[in-house]
Amino acid sequence: MGLFSNRTSTAELRAEAETVKKSIAAEEKFDAVRPPSSHMYADTNMASYQHRLKEINDELKRRS
Repeated sequence: MGLFSNRTSTAELRAEAETVKKSIAAEEKFDAVRPPSSHMYADTNMASYQHRLKEINDELKRRS
């Protein structure tokens, strides 16, 4: 069994993927106006979002 419970529906996973995609888009938007001192924190957030999106996509592939 992966990171996701079998009780988590495919629709819930897709909804979470959309939320993560919106978070990635917001990070990209704010990256242009962030002071340089906060870029390391922002990079960590972006990596976390991208990793979560990969996990969700892998689970969706596994289920199909």
